[in-house]
Amino acid sequence: MSGQIDVSRLGAIRAALNSAGNIAGFIDRDGNVMKQASILWSEFLALTPAMVANEAVAYVRDKQCLFVWNALASRWFIIGGRLVFDDFTQPPAPSAKWEGLRCRVKSGIGIGGAEIEVRLVGSAYLWRYTSGRALLDSINADILFTPSDGNYTTESLVRSFAIPINNLKSIMQIGDFFEIRSVVGRAATATTFTRSFRLGTAGTIGDQLIETVNTSPGQPTSGEFNILRRKASNKVIVAGAISGNKWAGTSGSAPNPEVTVTDLDSATSYLHLTLDQSANTNESVALKDFHLHLVHAGG
Repeated sequence: MSGQIDVSRLGAIRAALNSAGNIAGFIDRDGNVMKQASILWSEFLALTPAMVANEAVAYVRDKQCLFVWNALASRWFIIGGRLVFDDFTQPPAPSAKWEGLRCRVKSGIGIGGAEIEVRLVGSAYLWRYTSGRALLDSINADILFTPSDGNYTTESLVRSFAIPINNLKSIMQIGDFFEIRSVVGRAATATTFTRSFRLGTAGTIGDQLIETVNTSPGQPTSGEFNILRRKASNKVIVAGAISGNKWAGTSGSAPNPEVTVTDLDSATSYLHLTLDQSANTNESVALKDFHLHLVHAGG
Protein backbone atom coordinates (compact mmCIF):
# COMPACT_ATOMS: atom_id res chain seq x y z
CA MET A 1 0.00 0.00 0.00
CA SER A 2 1.11 3.54 -0.64
CA GLY A 3 3.05 5.01 2.29
CA GLN A 4 3.95 1.60 3.80
CA ILE A 5 7.53 0.29 4.13
CA ASP A 6 8.47 -2.82 2.16
CA VAL A 7 9.20 -5.23 5.05
CA SER A 8 11.66 -7.18 2.89
CA ARG A 9 13.93 -4.14 2.93
CA LEU A 10 13.92 -3.61 6.70
CA GLY A 11 17.00 -5.75 7.25
CA ALA A 12 19.04 -3.77 4.74
CA ILE A 13 17.81 -0.50 6.18
CA ARG A 14 18.77 -1.58 9.69
CA ALA A 15 22.19 -2.64 8.42
CA ALA A 16 22.70 0.83 6.98
CA LEU A 17 22.22 2.44 10.39
CA ASN A 18 25.20 2.58 12.70
CA SER A 19 25.00 2.24 16.45
CA ALA A 20 24.49 6.00 16.85
CA GLY A 21 21.46 5.86 14.60
CA ASN A 22 23.08 7.71 11.70
CA ILE A 23 22.69 6.60 8.09
CA ALA A 24 25.97 5.10 6.91
CA GLY A 25 24.84 4.85 3.29
CA PHE A 26 21.86 5.08 0.95
CA ILE A 27 19.66 2.15 0.02
CA ASP A 28 19.01 1.31 -3.62
CA ARG A 29 15.76 -0.19 -4.95
CA ASP A 30 16.95 -3.70 -4.05
CA GLY A 31 17.81 -2.79 -0.48
CA ASN A 32 21.56 -2.69 -1.05
CA VAL A 33 23.69 -0.08 0.67
CA MET A 34 25.06 2.54 -1.74
CA LYS A 35 28.32 4.08 -0.53
CA GLN A 36 29.08 7.58 -1.70
CA ALA A 37 32.42 8.62 -3.16
CA SER A 38 34.10 11.53 -1.39
CA ILE A 39 35.77 13.71 -4.01
CA LEU A 40 36.82 17.26 -4.76
CA TRP A 41 34.85 19.65 -6.97
CA SER A 42 37.55 19.54 -9.65
CA GLU A 43 37.36 15.73 -9.69
CA PHE A 44 33.58 15.83 -9.78
CA LEU A 45 33.59 18.10 -12.85
CA ALA A 46 35.89 15.63 -14.64
CA LEU A 47 33.40 12.74 -14.33
CA THR A 48 31.74 11.56 -17.55
CA PRO A 49 28.56 9.45 -17.87
CA ALA A 50 30.68 6.42 -18.78
CA MET A 51 32.51 6.70 -15.46
CA VAL A 52 29.47 6.46 -13.17
CA ALA A 53 26.68 3.97 -12.63
CA ASN A 54 23.01 4.81 -12.30
CA GLU A 55 22.21 6.17 -8.83
CA ALA A 56 25.89 6.70 -8.05
CA VAL A 57 26.33 9.11 -5.14
CA ALA A 58 29.13 11.66 -4.86
CA TYR A 59 29.95 13.75 -1.82
CA VAL A 60 31.86 16.83 -2.98
CA ARG A 61 33.68 17.57 0.22
CA ASP A 62 35.13 21.00 -0.62
CA LYS A 63 31.61 22.21 -1.50
CA GLN A 64 29.82 20.25 1.26
CA CYS A 65 27.26 19.04 -1.28
CA LEU A 66 25.82 15.63 -2.15
CA PHE A 67 24.90 14.59 -5.70
CA VAL A 68 23.22 11.52 -7.21
CA TRP A 69 23.54 10.45 -10.86
CA ASN A 70 20.38 9.65 -12.82
CA ALA A 71 21.36 7.65 -15.90
CA LEU A 72 17.89 7.96 -17.47
CA ALA A 73 18.07 11.76 -17.38
CA SER A 74 21.86 11.67 -17.94
CA ARG A 75 22.44 14.31 -15.29
CA TRP A 76 23.42 14.93 -11.70
CA PHE A 77 20.89 16.00 -9.08
CA ILE A 78 21.96 17.81 -5.93
CA ILE A 79 20.27 16.16 -2.95
CA GLY A 80 22.05 17.80 -0.06
CA GLY A 81 23.90 20.99 0.76
CA ARG A 82 24.04 24.34 -1.00
CA LEU A 83 26.39 25.01 -3.89
CA VAL A 84 28.13 28.36 -3.43
CA PHE A 85 30.70 30.18 -5.59
CA ASP A 86 32.60 33.44 -5.08
CA ASP A 87 31.78 34.98 -8.49
CA PHE A 88 30.10 34.29 -11.83
CA THR A 89 33.24 32.87 -13.45
CA GLN A 90 33.25 29.84 -11.14
CA PRO A 91 29.97 27.90 -11.74
CA PRO A 92 30.31 25.09 -14.32
CA ALA A 93 29.45 25.67 -17.97
CA PRO A 94 25.66 25.30 -18.29
CA SER A 95 24.70 22.16 -20.20
CA ALA A 96 22.03 19.46 -20.35
CA LYS A 97 23.58 17.50 -17.48
CA TRP A 98 23.24 20.56 -15.21
CA GLU A 99 19.69 21.59 -16.18
CA GLY A 100 17.86 22.73 -13.06
CA LEU A 101 21.05 23.00 -10.99
CA ARG A 102 20.93 25.93 -8.60
CA CYS A 103 23.79 27.72 -6.90
CA ARG A 104 24.51 30.95 -5.09
CA VAL A 105 27.06 33.45 -6.37
CA LYS A 106 28.42 35.68 -3.62
CA SER A 107 29.29 38.77 -5.64
CA GLY A 108 29.32 40.42 -9.04
CA ILE A 109 25.76 39.67 -10.17
CA GLY A 110 23.70 41.07 -7.32
CA ILE A 111 24.02 43.07 -4.14
CA GLY A 112 24.50 40.56 -1.32
CA GLY A 113 24.81 37.74 -3.85
CA ALA A 114 22.27 36.08 -6.11
CA GLU A 115 20.81 32.62 -6.71
CA ILE A 116 21.00 31.31 -10.28
CA GLU A 117 19.93 28.13 -12.04
CA VAL A 118 20.58 26.41 -15.37
CA ARG A 119 17.67 26.73 -17.80
CA LEU A 120 17.16 25.72 -21.41
CA VAL A 121 16.37 28.94 -23.27
CA GLY A 122 15.60 28.22 -26.92
CA SER A 123 18.40 25.87 -27.91
CA ALA A 124 20.95 27.12 -25.36
CA TYR A 125 21.54 26.24 -21.72
CA LEU A 126 22.11 29.39 -19.68
CA TRP A 127 22.64 30.47 -16.09
CA ARG A 128 19.62 32.60 -15.14
CA TYR A 129 18.46 34.34 -11.96
CA THR A 130 16.13 32.03 -10.05
CA SER A 131 13.94 35.03 -9.24
CA GLY A 132 14.19 36.44 -12.76
CA ARG A 133 15.86 39.69 -11.71
CA ALA A 134 18.42 41.17 -9.33
CA LEU A 135 19.48 44.52 -7.91
CA LEU A 136 23.02 45.01 -9.20
CA ASP A 137 24.00 48.41 -7.88
CA SER A 138 22.72 51.16 -5.63
CA ILE A 139 24.12 54.21 -3.85
CA ASN A 140 23.25 55.68 -0.46
CA ALA A 141 25.40 58.83 -0.69
CA ASP A 142 25.98 61.48 -3.33
CA ILE A 143 28.78 60.83 -5.84
CA LEU A 144 30.30 64.17 -6.84
CA PHE A 145 31.23 64.66 -10.49
CA THR A 146 35.01 65.03 -10.34
CA PRO A 147 36.56 65.32 -13.81
CA SER A 148 39.57 63.11 -14.42
CA ASP A 149 41.74 66.01 -15.57
CA GLY A 150 40.25 68.79 -13.44
CA ASN A 151 38.36 70.29 -16.39
CA TYR A 152 34.58 70.08 -15.98
CA THR A 153 34.06 69.87 -19.73
CA THR A 154 35.81 66.49 -19.73
CA GLU A 155 33.40 63.58 -19.78
CA SER A 156 34.23 61.36 -16.81
CA LEU A 157 33.03 58.07 -15.34
CA VAL A 158 30.77 58.53 -12.33
CA ARG A 159 29.36 55.00 -11.87
CA SER A 160 30.31 51.72 -13.58
CA PHE A 161 29.10 48.14 -13.38
CA ALA A 162 31.01 45.11 -14.69
CA ILE A 163 28.78 42.70 -16.67
CA PRO A 164 30.50 39.33 -16.15
CA ILE A 165 30.59 36.23 -18.35
CA ASN A 166 30.65 32.52 -17.59
CA ASN A 167 32.09 30.19 -20.25
CA LEU A 168 31.54 32.82 -22.97
CA LYS A 169 27.98 33.59 -21.88
CA SER A 170 27.14 36.96 -20.36
CA ILE A 171 24.78 37.19 -17.38
CA MET A 172 22.85 39.56 -19.69
CA GLN A 173 21.39 37.66 -22.66
CA ILE A 174 19.21 38.58 -25.65
CA GLY A 175 15.94 40.13 -24.49
CA ASP A 176 17.28 40.96 -21.04
CA PHE A 177 17.30 44.58 -19.94
CA PHE A 178 18.74 46.95 -17.38
CA GLU A 179 16.37 49.15 -15.40
CA ILE A 180 18.27 52.31 -14.48
CA ARG A 181 16.88 54.90 -12.08
CA SER A 182 19.07 57.93 -11.56
CA VAL A 183 18.93 61.47 -10.24
CA VAL A 184 21.59 64.08 -11.00
CA GLY A 185 21.49 67.41 -9.14
CA ARG A 186 23.66 70.51 -8.81
CA ALA A 187 24.03 73.64 -6.67
CA ALA A 188 24.58 76.18 -9.48
CA THR A 189 22.84 76.13 -12.87
CA ALA A 190 24.70 78.36 -15.32
CA THR A 191 26.03 75.58 -17.56
CA THR A 192 24.52 72.71 -19.50
CA PHE A 193 25.43 69.28 -18.13
CA THR A 194 25.22 66.00 -20.01
CA ARG A 195 24.48 62.54 -18.68
CA SER A 196 25.65 59.66 -20.92
CA PHE A 197 25.58 55.87 -20.92
CA ARG A 198 28.51 53.94 -22.38
CA LEU A 199 29.01 50.20 -22.76
CA GLY A 200 32.07 48.17 -23.76
CA THR A 201 34.89 45.88 -22.70
CA ALA A 202 37.57 48.52 -22.08
CA GLY A 203 36.13 49.73 -18.78
CA THR A 204 37.04 53.32 -19.69
CA ILE A 205 35.55 56.48 -21.15
CA GLY A 206 36.49 55.02 -24.54
CA ASP A 207 33.67 52.48 -24.41
CA GLN A 208 30.83 52.81 -26.92
CA LEU A 209 28.47 55.75 -26.41
CA ILE A 210 24.89 54.44 -26.07
CA GLU A 211 22.78 57.50 -25.29
CA THR A 212 23.01 61.03 -23.88
CA VAL A 213 20.67 63.59 -22.31
CA ASN A 214 21.43 67.31 -21.98
CA THR A 215 19.98 69.64 -19.37
CA SER A 216 19.42 73.35 -19.98
CA PRO A 217 20.86 76.23 -17.97
CA GLY A 218 18.67 76.93 -14.97
CA GLN A 219 17.70 73.30 -14.45
CA PRO A 220 19.06 72.06 -11.10
CA THR A 221 17.87 68.43 -11.25
CA SER A 222 17.52 65.62 -13.78
CA GLY A 223 15.62 62.50 -12.69
CA GLU A 224 15.38 59.59 -15.12
CA PHE A 225 14.12 56.06 -15.62
CA ASN A 226 15.82 54.19 -18.46
CA ILE A 227 15.56 50.71 -19.96
CA LEU A 228 18.61 49.41 -21.81
CA ARG A 229 17.87 46.15 -23.64
CA ARG A 230 20.17 43.62 -25.28
CA LYS A 231 18.88 43.00 -28.81
CA ALA A 232 21.68 40.73 -30.08
CA SER A 233 25.12 39.62 -28.97
CA ASN A 234 26.48 42.99 -30.13
CA LYS A 235 23.38 45.20 -30.24
CA VAL A 236 21.69 47.21 -27.48
CA ILE A 237 18.99 49.86 -27.45
CA VAL A 238 17.64 52.38 -24.96
CA ALA A 239 13.85 52.19 -25.05
CA GLY A 240 11.94 55.37 -25.77
CA ALA A 241 12.49 58.61 -27.61
CA ILE A 242 15.68 60.61 -28.12
CA SER A 243 14.74 62.97 -25.32
CA GLY A 244 15.22 63.45 -21.60
CA ASN A 245 11.70 62.29 -20.68
CA LYS A 246 11.11 58.99 -22.47
CA TRP A 247 7.87 58.03 -20.72
CA ALA A 248 5.69 61.12 -21.14
CA GLY A 249 3.37 59.81 -23.84
CA THR A 250 3.86 61.24 -27.33
CA SER A 251 7.17 62.79 -28.31
CA GLY A 252 8.46 64.92 -31.14
CA SER A 253 11.67 62.90 -31.09
CA ALA A 254 12.34 59.68 -33.00
CA PRO A 255 12.95 56.45 -31.10
CA ASN A 256 16.50 55.74 -30.00
CA PRO A 257 18.40 53.63 -32.55
CA GLU A 258 20.16 50.33 -31.90
CA VAL A 259 23.83 50.72 -31.05
CA THR A 260 26.58 48.26 -31.99
CA VAL A 261 28.85 47.24 -29.11
CA THR A 262 31.59 44.69 -28.56
CA ASP A 263 30.09 41.19 -28.30
CA LEU A 264 28.76 40.92 -24.75
CA ASP A 265 29.64 37.22 -24.63
CA SER A 266 33.26 37.75 -25.65
CA ALA A 267 34.54 39.33 -22.43
CA THR A 268 33.44 41.19 -19.33
CA SER A 269 31.64 44.36 -20.43
CA TYR A 270 31.09 47.56 -18.48
CA LEU A 271 28.04 49.81 -18.24
CA HIS A 272 28.99 53.40 -17.37
CA LEU A 273 27.09 56.49 -16.32
CA THR A 274 29.17 59.57 -17.21
CA LEU A 275 28.84 63.32 -16.74
CA ASP A 276 30.31 66.47 -18.26
CA GLN A 277 29.49 70.19 -18.41
CA SER A 278 29.46 72.77 -21.18
CA ALA A 279 31.90 75.06 -19.34
CA ASN A 280 34.78 74.53 -16.93
CA THR A 281 32.83 75.66 -13.88
CA ASN A 282 32.37 73.68 -10.69
CA GLU A 283 28.62 73.63 -10.08
CA SER A 284 28.73 70.71 -7.60
CA VAL A 285 27.09 68.35 -10.08
CA ALA A 286 26.48 65.02 -8.35
CA LEU A 287 24.82 61.67 -8.89
CA LYS A 288 22.34 61.81 -6.02
CA ASP A 289 20.46 58.55 -6.52
CA PHE A 290 21.16 55.44 -8.59
CA HIS A 291 19.57 51.99 -8.82
CA LEU A 292 20.48 49.35 -11.39
CA HIS A 293 18.43 46.17 -11.91
CA LEU A 294 18.96 43.39 -14.44
CA VAL A 295 15.77 41.65 -15.61
CA HIS A 296 15.82 38.30 -17.41
CA ALA A 297 13.09 38.91 -19.98
CA GLY A 298 14.68 36.57 -22.52
CA GLY A 299 13.73 33.33 -20.72
